[in-house]
Amino acid sequence: MIAHHAAICFTKNKDPEFIYPHSSLELVIADSGLTGSTREAVNAVRKLHSDSPDRFSSIFAEIGALAFSARAPLEAGKHEMLGALMNANHSLLQAIGVSTALLDALCAAAIQAGAYGAKLTGAGTGGCMIALVDKSGAPKVQKALLAAGAKSASITTLESTTR
Repeated sequence: MIAHHAAICFTKNKDPEFIYPHSSLELVIADSGLTGSTREAVNAVRKLHSDSPDRFSSIFAEIGALAFSARAPLEAGKHEMLGALMNANHSLLQAIGVSTALLDALCAAAIQAGAYGAKLTGAGTGGCMIALVDKSGAPKVQKALLAAGAKSASITTLESTTR
């Protein structure tokens, strides 16, 4: 999670931890303009999980492993690796049914425009997506997202920090 321009790691039953990026991260955040309902998304995923518990437990475990494994490339400044993890996470979120055609199109447009990776953010079924980009390529990705149907797209920087 990112809050107040800082990366924060949340782990169940543990205190939140700040993550210190090796180098600044440039992000493009796009709003799909679609309003998703967290409650509806959670209920739909819960129903799918109860219908196919083994399949969905495996997907949830993979999502957790991806989130955990993102810390190392974030701290090492390996943007390409972090982007690949974002792409993999988005694919898993598609598999559990929380993405939308527009969010998928926005992620694809960002990657086509040169983003290292892209994924939906939040509960899904609408809302926003984020793309990890090279600073020089951020305006191109922003323009591509707007052309692909985003209602708005903003560029923000997560600055590198020291411990």
